[in-house]
Amino acid sequence: MRSLTAGFLSTIALAMTALPTLAQVEGIQRPARGQVAVPLPATPGTVVVTPPPGTIVVPPATGAPINLPLDQPRRLQDAPPPQNFIAPGIEGIYAQLRQPARFREAPLQPYEPYQNFPTPPDASKFNLRQIVVKFVEGSAVRFRKDSLLVSTDPADTDTSARLRRAGLEPANVAEDLNSFNDQIRSFKGFVSRAAPGVDELDLLRLRQAAERNTRSEQPDANLFYFVHLPEMGAEQAQGVLQSLMKHRSVEAAYFQPIPFNAVDKPPTTTLSVTNSQGYFMATPAGIDVSFARNLAGGRGEGVRVSDVESGWNINHEDLPPLGFTFGVNWGDDHGTAVLGEIAAL
Repeated sequence: MRSLTAGFLSTIALAMTALPTLAQVEGIQRPARGQVAVPLPATPGTVVVTPPPGTIVVPPATGAPINLPLDQPRRLQDAPPPQNFIAPGIEGIYAQLRQPARFREAPLQPYEPYQNFPTPPDASKFNLRQIVVKFVEGSAVRFRKDSLLVSTDPADTDTSARLRRAGLEPANVAEDLNSFNDQIRSFKGFVSRAAPGVDELDLLRLRQAAERNTRSEQPDANLFYFVHLPEMGAEQAQGVLQSLMKHRSVEAAYFQPIPFNAVDKPPTTTLSVTNSQGYFMATPAGIDVSFARNLAGGRGEGVRVSDVESGWNINHEDLPPLGFTFGVNWGDDHGTAVLGEIAAL
């Protein structure tokens, strides 16, 4: 949940040869009680009817992912809308979230407040024209028209009891927001949701599902916002950030970090880094991969996984041949590192 401010909308699905795709995993029409699901079809684009009835759809491969230019700052609002990440006709997480919410409040482990981290006004590392703001839990702060306000919608106030732990009441938050909105207008800035392409109700249901699964309170992703500043000096931008942090309803505020791609160490030739794979070791240093390899299936043979994100260098020498890709490939470093850990040649 805490990484969403930097760009969870850049999610896309990619799979290596012989590995299932997100669409394959999410594309199953789940069998009714008493039915048996059949294996995934091997050929993309095929439709297999199960006996008894049930359909598995695998979308055709779309070729290499779309790459966005990396020579300019990447912004969340530049990401394509969520429907671009789901193959047409596929039942995925968005379809599941549209089901009626079934959630009853249960005793949960307390919420761990979102940690503010220092972002000095360094224009080379942080976007000084974009401040990430997280409001306190239970505040029901929502963006309507061109301002922030305290929502009274039942869906937005389902965690209102959590506001009292911050020593605030809705009236205090409303007063805070009046000052917050006035301040932003005074320097000709504006506010936007941190997740503009995702429906508020979807984020609500994701939080509820996470709380059911973890039995712990989770942060309300609808409480994250971007404050966009006009061009100004670093010292003035720092002053704006500090003034926003003074509002009692603001849990955290910081400059948006600027993402950048990793650079290969010269020479760019193949080298063995086996000795650096500390996760092979026994706990607590690693996950004891060496021991697991003594067991049947311990090398992962026959195991199928999907990497659902972005940031792959699809031409990297250590990656196996790519099979299905879908969506937008944003960057080329993080996803490459992930695949390197689970499937490097």
